[in-house]
Amino acid sequence: MTERILFVDDEPKILEAYRRTLRKNFTVLPAEGGKQALEILQAETDIPVVVSDMQMPEMNGVEFLTRVKEQYPDIIRVMLTGNADQQTAIDAINTSDVHHFLNKPCPPDKMINVLEKSVRSYYSQHAEKELLDKTLRGSISSLSEVLSLARPNVFGRISQIKSYVQACAVQLGIEYDWSLESVAILSQIGLVSLPESIVERVLKGNPLPEEEQKMFDAHPSTAADIICKIPRMEEVANSIRQQNRDFDASVKPGDKNEIPFAARVIRPVIDLVNAQSIGLSGSEAMSRIESSDKSYDPEILSALLHIITENEKGTVIDMNITALAPGAIIAQDIHTFSGALLIEKGQEIGPSMLARLLNFWHNDEIPEKLCVLILPNQGNANSPPRAANA
Repeated sequence: MTERILFVDDEPKILEAYRRTLRKNFTVLPAEGGKQALEILQAETDIPVVVSDMQMPEMNGVEFLTRVKEQYPDIIRVMLTGNADQQTAIDAINTSDVHHFLNKPCPPDKMINVLEKSVRSYYSQHAEKELLDKTLRGSISSLSEVLSLARPNVFGRISQIKSYVQACAVQLGIEYDWSLESVAILSQIGLVSLPESIVERVLKGNPLPEEEQKMFDAHPSTAADIICKIPRMEEVANSIRQQNRDFDASVKPGDKNEIPFAARVIRPVIDLVNAQSIGLSGSEAMSRIESSDKSYDPEILSALLHIITENEKGTVIDMNITALAPGAIIAQDIHTFSGALLIEKGQEIGPSMLARLLNFWHNDEIPEKLCVLILPNQGNANSPPRAANA
C-alpha cells in the first residue's frame, strides 16, 4: 500500500496532474482549499505528509499549514508555490513550521525525493515519540509501584489519585495522555522530603503546628524542582508546582495566570482521596470538599461527583487471593497478622503488588480472602479500573 499524501490546491486540474504524476509512488488525496483539507484530516488517519499551494482564496497556504501545525503537529508540512518571494518562505517556515519549501513548477523527481524524505521523517519522529512516551510512562509507573511497596501508608493512594484523574479526564472529554498521568503519579513525590511523622498526621486528618504545616505545603515545589530536571517534563513539573493554587474563575483561558488543567484536577482529587482514607464515604468526602474554604474548578467537582455517584453503586465482595488480577480495587486496609500495613483501602492492585500479596499469603502472613470493590458497568471508561475475575 502506497503512502497517502494530502495535496491542497484550489485548481482541480493541478490536483489531477499531481495524482497522475505520483500515482506509482503515492496515493494522492486531493483537497480544493484549506477548509476541505481540514475536513479530510479530521475524518482520515495515517496521513504523514501535507503539501499545500500558497496562493488560495479564503485561506492561503501559510494560514492552512499553521492550522495543521496546531491541530496535527506530527504531520510533515510542505509548501509548494509559484511565488518565489523570500518573505513568503520566511512566513511559511516561521509561522507554520514548514519542513520543505518547493517552487512551482517542481520537477517530478525532486518532488518524489522530498515526499519520500518527508514520509521517512514522519515515521522516524513517530517511532521516537512513541518510544519516549512508553519509556517515560513505564519508568514513572514503575517508580510509583516501588514507592507504594516501600511506603504504602504514604504512596499507596497514588493508584487512587491516578484512577480519579483518568476518570475525570474521560468525563470531561479530555485526552488522558502521559503528561496528565505523570502529574497524577508524581504529585506526591515531594513527600519523601518530609519526616514520616508529619505526613502520617496529615493523612490522618490531624492539624500541624505552623512551622510543620509550612514544610508540608512546600512538598509540591520540592517535587517540581526534582521533576523539571528531566527532559520533556517541564509542563508536568509546572502542574505539580501549582497543585495547591485556588481556582480563580476570573482568569480567562490562555491567560498567563491560568492554572494548568492537570493542577486543577489534581487538587480536589487529592483532597477526595485523603478524606476517603480517614473513613469518609465518597459522598461525605465530596460534601467536605464543597463546603471547605478552598476554591476548586466547578467543572472538576461536577465530574468527580458524577464519578463518586457511579462508584457508590459498586459492591464489596470477599475474593480469594488467587482470583485477584491487576486492576482489582481493594476495599479495606490489608495488614499482616503482625499488624504491618501492606495496602490501603481503595488502592488498585498492580502486578508487583499482586506478587507481593501472594508471597505474604504463601508465608501465612495475610488471610486468604480479601475485600474487593466491584464497580458497575465493567468496561465503562468513565470509572477507575475494576476488579478482574470476580
